[in-house]
Amino acid sequence: EYMDCLGKDFALKDIHLIYSGRGYHIRVFDGEISMITSSDRRKILDYVSGGVVPKDLFIDHGYSAIFRKRAAWIIERMDKETLASLPATVSRRALGKREAILEALVEKDRVTLNAVMGERRLGALLGYLATLATSLTDAKVTMDEKRIIRLPSSLHSKVSMKCMLVDDPAGFDPLRDAVPDFVRERGEAP
Repeated sequence: EYMDCLGKDFALKDIHLIYSGRGYHIRVFDGEISMITSSDRRKILDYVSGGVVPKDLFIDHGYSAIFRKRAAWIIERMDKETLASLPATVSRRALGKREAILEALVEKDRVTLNAVMGERRLGALLGYLATLATSLTDAKVTMDEKRIIRLPSSLHSKVSMKCMLVDDPAGFDPLRDAVPDFVRERGEAP
């Protein structure tokens, strides 16, 4: 989804998913973006990850739509423990009303969302979701212009997994596809 957002909303075309040996990175090779500043990289990261609560949550397109989608994705994956650990102002309502919150986000239903959460609690929930969305990405990698990019086919020095281009994210399994042959041959593969 991050790659789709970069392609559609930023009109970038040369976008690749790379498994670094330890995590996933998106590399963009479009010339016009290669010289952007660290601050601009941060703004793109916030946009793509849903890291800032939009001023108007209910606009049909652009950032508001991305934020709602990321927020719904996070809420869907929260278990009861995580929901219970939300700030006290939010958790009691969110625990019992998760499905209504999700439906209101997806349907862009401001009235229901305000009725279910209340304006103040809703603001606290959205702020918390923005923080969680940002925490799912490694901002240091995105913003640091001097960081060395691991080359595909090289090994990650800490875990001995291969860095590689991922053509099919749904079919890629790092424990199957990124384990070097010499590790398999020695019988050390997971």
